[in-house]
Amino acid sequence: MALETGMRLGEVCGLKVGDIDLSKRTITVRNTKSNRDRIVFINDKLHRSLRVHLDNEFKGTIPIQAHKLLRLDYHETSKAFCKICRILGIKNATFHTLRHTFASYWVMSGKDIASLSKILGHSDISTTMIYAHLSEEHIKKQIVSFSL
Repeated sequence: MALETGMRLGEVCGLKVGDIDLSKRTITVRNTKSNRDRIVFINDKLHRSLRVHLDNEFKGTIPIQAHKLLRLDYHETSKAFCKICRILGIKNATFHTLRHTFASYWVMSGKDIASLSKILGHSDISTTMIYAHLSEEHIKKQIVSFSL
């Protein structure tokens, strides 16, 4: 979910079933760093995953009350993610790396930075620029195809 939306770990852990509207393809993110709710849109891949999760979890009857969507503890999830990364040989990765990865791939796919800023919940676009790491290969492709 974090890799498909750019959501923070605390935002993912705090999600409730009622925050997800599969028909509108939206997630209302409530536990934000800025303490302002924001809407995140659900892409096709995440939509399929959420549909399966919700169907398995609630057997087709999604309760209206605010049950937690995922039974995740912030610290345990963070530790488990780092441990898995170490086992896989991925150095210096944290759960927050998923947010940076989302932002980088967004920009490298040619999507605009202003939309990304809104998706990530940044009030200042300069904060978003910190997240948009461009690969050397991407930069090379850009310059090779550029001409005056």
